[in-house]
Amino acid sequence: MIYKKLCFALVAVLLLFSLPGCSLIISKITTDVADTNGPDDHSLAHFDDAYICSDDADCYCATYGFRPEGEASYTDKEYWHDADQTYAHAMSPLSGVTLLQLTYGRESIIRFTVTPTRTEGNLRIVLLDENQTIIHDFSIEESSTYEVTDVKDHEYEILAVGESALFEITVTREFVTHVP
Repeated sequence: MIYKKLCFALVAVLLLFSLPGCSLIISKITTDVADTNGPDDHSLAHFDDAYICSDDADCYCATYGFRPEGEASYTDKEYWHDADQTYAHAMSPLSGVTLLQLTYGRESIIRFTVTPTRTEGNLRIVLLDENQTIIHDFSIEESSTYEVTDVKDHEYEILAVGESALFEITVTREFVTHVP
């Protein structure tokens, strides 16, 4: 009887640990994309706007680090990507779409600053509104800032889209109190 329980527990533990591995393998097969347009062209060659904005967008990266810092913008919910500053680091090639920052408009103006360091592959960094529409592209070559107005009570996402991309990206948001 003890042997049977021990075998069952071992199988359960193996299944628990194999599920993330299966997910990683499936993402590699379906999402991993090579940089096909050469080392001097960093624009996306495979992923288009429709894919970037879709609910089915996926991401593959074997080694990825993410760190949020600061206050959250949502008062009634807790999200990992909701922070005044976020830092993402793809240490192995990333292909697909990954969320860098999620923001709820507490004030009427939000100023986003994106500071990227791309070392390999194709990369695009976009700002989406709550309708999943791309409203701005950030530079992948240098730090850039973009301000959105009339945003109180609206949601925004900043996404990184890569094709075998290695990068470090810092995203900072600032809520600006509108003075008439």
